[in-house]
Amino acid sequence: MSPFVGPDPGPALSANEQRDIVPAYFGPHLSEDGSLWRKMAAVMKPGSIAIMNPNSGPGTACDEQYEQVIDLFHFYRRGLRVIGYLSTDYGRRLFGDVIADIDAYACWYPRLDGFFIDEFNNNAQQRLENVGSSSVSDYYTAIHVKVSERPRQILVGNPGNVSDSQGDWAFDVVDVLVTHENQVATYLAWDQPNWVYPRTDRDHSYRNAHLVHGVQRSVVSAAPSQERRVLAASRARHAGYIFSTDEAAPPEARLWDRLPASWGNWLAYPLPLKRR
Repeated sequence: MSPFVGPDPGPALSANEQRDIVPAYFGPHLSEDGSLWRKMAAVMKPGSIAIMNPNSGPGTACDEQYEQVIDLFHFYRRGLRVIGYLSTDYGRRLFGDVIADIDAYACWYPRLDGFFIDEFNNNAQQRLENVGSSSVSDYYTAIHVKVSERPRQILVGNPGNVSDSQGDWAFDVVDVLVTHENQVATYLAWDQPNWVYPRTDRDHSYRNAHLVHGVQRSVVSAAPSQERRVLAASRARHAGYIFSTDEAAPPEARLWDRLPASWGNWLAYPLPLKRR
């Protein structure tokens, strides 16, 4: 049986080609033993992305430990990036408020590598008169222009699930699109639409991210674990970025507030010297 359902975009990615994208919605706590941010910096694959989320956005003031987190990721020189969480409420949030969040992040965390737009609206033609924009695509194009004012910024959009719509327009306004976020059974049965991966450019994989929750890792059964099946499916679907967690979706639990147990042991490294 094929490890995935849907059109085959060609040769699957290898494990070494794939990268991590981690919604790290927990505090930095670098001074504590077992810091999850230290663990991520030590084990994430080259080119991976971590999403910091001080308070469903930048919060109300700079947190020096997040500055240290960003420096720690850059210290390893593996192309690791830290980006800041913000929500657009599917385009309902006032454009000025979104820009204020971007400006706050840029002021407090000048070495931040970009932004993660949660609750991204993938209906390009929907009109948004309530926020002074003629359409969804205009709204996100303006955000893209704002982010592009600073060099080397990456923009990730997360609509949650785009399987039932033509969302290829979004690749014009974000660098990476989360083309699927759901629980494991839905993910494994997903029929990936052709537009997600056009089969013409292997590098397009790195514009495609998947987030999967409720994934169990079996250490006893000889059968492939859900975790292995998810990874195989994501590579066959050309998801250049992947994160799967054993956390369940709400209301059973709060998502993205820890790392999965399967990340295993890691070596502790010293913090880099603080930049001046």
